[in-house]
Amino acid sequence: EAVRCLDEGVLAGPLDGDVAAVLGWGYPSHLGGPFAYIDQVGAGTFLADCEQLSARYGARFTPPERLRRMAETGETFYD
Repeated sequence: EAVRCLDEGVLAGPLDGDVAAVLGWGYPSHLGGPFAYIDQVGAGTFLADCEQLSARYGARFTPPERLRRMAETGETFYD
């Protein structure tokens, strides 16, 4: 959902989402937030996890197209 929010312009950038997740949701600070976590494990790994969850639990876990592109190109949220 964080990636979808970024794609839809709800977030100005990944840092906004990471800070909001840690301070607002109580996201584990050692993981840095959802965008930092995706960069840490790699978009390809995260994409595969999302696809497994989607197959098991339904469309709400379907990964956004941006994650597919990132997995193909090696792009990250942070340089």
